[in-house]
Amino acid sequence: MTTDTLWRNTETLVPLFPASANGDAKASRDLLQALAGAEGQVLADWPRAVRAGWQEGLTVWAEGIDRHKLSDEQGELVLAVAATGFDHILLRDTVATMARKTFASYVDPAGMIAALGVYDAATPMPVVRRRWDVFAGLGTGVICCEPARGVVGVMTELDAVIDETTIQFEHPMELSVSVVVGNLVLVKPGSDLDLLYRGDISWDGAVTSEGLAALLAEGLAYAGDLPKNIAELLLVPRLLTAEQFRAWKGQGSTAVAKGPVQERAWDEARGLDELVGLMARQQPKPERPAGFDNIQTILLGAAPREDMAATFAEALARLVAVAQGQGWVAELVVSVANEAISWQDTELFIGICDRLSGRLLPAWYRGTITARSPEFLAGACPAMPLRIWNHAERLLAETAENENLLLDAVSRSVSAGNTSCDAMLWLWRSGGEPAKQLANATLLFRTLAKQVRGSYLKANRDLRKLLQENQDF
Repeated sequence: MTTDTLWRNTETLVPLFPASANGDAKASRDLLQALAGAEGQVLADWPRAVRAGWQEGLTVWAEGIDRHKLSDEQGELVLAVAATGFDHILLRDTVATMARKTFASYVDPAGMIAALGVYDAATPMPVVRRRWDVFAGLGTGVICCEPARGVVGVMTELDAVIDETTIQFEHPMELSVSVVVGNLVLVKPGSDLDLLYRGDISWDGAVTSEGLAALLAEGLAYAGDLPKNIAELLLVPRLLTAEQFRAWKGQGSTAVAKGPVQERAWDEARGLDELVGLMARQQPKPERPAGFDNIQTILLGAAPREDMAATFAEALARLVAVAQGQGWVAELVVSVANEAISWQDTELFIGICDRLSGRLLPAWYRGTITARSPEFLAGACPAMPLRIWNHAERLLAETAENENLLLDAVSRSVSAGNTSCDAMLWLWRSGGEPAKQLANATLLFRTLAKQVRGSYLKANRDLRKLLQENQDF
């Protein structure tokens, strides 16, 4: 029986609903298969007889399912049913229970449930389902688009304690999790679209309009309306120039890989954003670029501006990575170092490191050592989230004269009584003599009592867990 036939054959479906509710995995898979063959995504669009059969069966299913013991198949079916628009208070209860389990690391489950709209009768279940996907994508570094203003930015902070995010558009903007989940468009982390935007995979000019539509469908999460110009917002100027995009769009499904528009060389960029975009699209060679002076001018113009600090860091990291140790990049870095607010404001520097792609961190740290010193990098680490220490630790350990700088910096923070959970966790993992510094119980509890947000929450939780569960701690 084909999927569309199964979807219509409500008599065949009747026994599947209670069977699925009772944990029969095959019954759940059959219902999922039937929904895949539906003509129209929502119940309201289905023929009256088919709709009535499904509503009756799903009511039996919703009332019989044990939301506390859901199998993977049942969980998948719950979300698929929510997408159809079927509504029942027990289905909403089940979605809420699933959300608490799926997003267990989110510290404010009540805020999460409110953001999803699970118990808001005015929020249809298909919207709840779409908000689920958006919520699943929340996190620092996630690409966000605000449809109302047509701008793209990066989420720099997610505070699950107060249900608030900070997103770097042209200027930082604080938005509640509810607003983000309900109104913004997110690029799903790890999707091909995400990798493409970040430059981890190259734009293939042979992508057709249909292919791009598939990329967008797979890579975007949104609960509201999708901007008609979403493709242009994401692609220009990051991946394509405006001219290339118009040429590509004008040819419809025809490839423009080797189209008539000649892209300028990366070292001929006219601004910082274009420089980053061109470097991400092209594969610069390590030799000193012919446009060295142009690049230097661009960096010097952006260096003092706090609103461009994150993009400055990405550009510089890409340059350091491209140069592969050649002398011209050290000359470039030193020439802009004194102007760069990124290296004058330690708090800003730490925030940039927290938000920068992990792939670019080693080059950014290497550039930082050139611009400032190994001591500056080591001294900043105790105030950084622990997850971004490893690249700095490896870099500092490359030379014998620097290998103890990180330990010295952490020890100073402990001695001063102004350390972090991240630093304490690092000492514990280091073992031996360094770990003995944790014997100060007063400092330990005072550090644990500090209010932390975003990337710092994990170390706080891990340290509390060690204290409660590890007898050797």
